[in-house]
Amino acid sequence: MDFSTPYVFDTGQDILGWVRVYEETHNAIYLDAAINAGDWLSSIQQPDGWFPTTAYSKSTHTYHSRVAWALLRLSEVSQRSIYRDMAILNLNWVVSKQQDNGWFDISANDEITHLIAYTGRGLLEASVLLGTDDYLQSARRLADVLLEIQLDSGRLYGRYDFRWHPTVEWHCVTGDLQIAIIWLRLYHMTGNEDYHRGAKSAIVHVTKIQNIESSEKGIRGGIPGSDPLGGDYCPRQYLSWGTKFYIDAVHLMLDYCFVLMG
Repeated sequence: MDFSTPYVFDTGQDILGWVRVYEETHNAIYLDAAINAGDWLSSIQQPDGWFPTTAYSKSTHTYHSRVAWALLRLSEVSQRSIYRDMAILNLNWVVSKQQDNGWFDISANDEITHLIAYTGRGLLEASVLLGTDDYLQSARRLADVLLEIQLDSGRLYGRYDFRWHPTVEWHCVTGDLQIAIIWLRLYHMTGNEDYHRGAKSAIVHVTKIQNIESSEKGIRGGIPGSDPLGGDYCPRQYLSWGTKFYIDAVHLMLDYCFVLMG
């Protein structure tokens, strides 16, 4: 990656972080940073709602729905409706790309579950913030297909084509965890036990492959990028973001179970 090139997706994630820190600290420097980032996104958003991958790129992706989620959060704290309008424009474009089988039209012939999950999570969280059923139904259509193709072991294959046929033998551990989080969010919203079972199965499988034996501090407790470890997604690496999604998933599973059990 060229670290001198600003990326739309990364900018959206920064906005989510700055907004949360601003809410915790009330330090205006974080809100100002988020607003500056939102204004940059406004300057490059296309008329029909999509964002280029970078300022000068002609490529795009439906996972920018997660950027739309960030813009909605920014609109909340800044009280600036422009960011909400930008988010809705992008979300409507994303939904227009979804096929009847839940797949989103994208440029790749196949896609990794890590990025598929980003698309679904953005739509889901946007539906919560906006109270809009269209985005929720789009997220559920995707989540339900993923539930259908989940293996008995709890894992999903790492990549699928537009017919939901696997194109690799390894699985993307980060993607499994992100999808488990989507299922848990839907379980909390709907009470549908199928979502809980799918999420629990995925988390249990990842727990089995968590490294708890290494004496190396940078490895022990870590979550691998791929399973097997040599798979194509971040091969032979233990990822900070994969471990973060593992913590998020376990926390949600425990929290929601206690809430729904009373």
